[in-house]
Amino acid sequence: MLVYEMFVVLIYETIISSLSSMLAVFFVVSLITGSGRIGLVVVGSVLLVYLGLAALIPIQDLTVNNVIIVHLISSLGIS
Repeated sequence: MLVYEMFVVLIYETIISSLSSMLAVFFVVSLITGSGRIGLVVVGSVLLVYLGLAALIPIQDLTVNNVIIVHLISSLGIS
């Protein structure tokens, strides 16, 4: 069972690592393609994949823990 302080830190770290991952995806795609618009489209599609996976957490009765967060962050790299 997670205590409140651990949950707050876990959510904060998840948000920070997710945003930094999406920023890295944007810069790499923009650098490779030379277009910021394409970078935004790719980041938008990755964001939709990420939100879809995050929406499955309560549907499947999972709790937010370290394993779930690792899987969410690794899904950014895969998508």
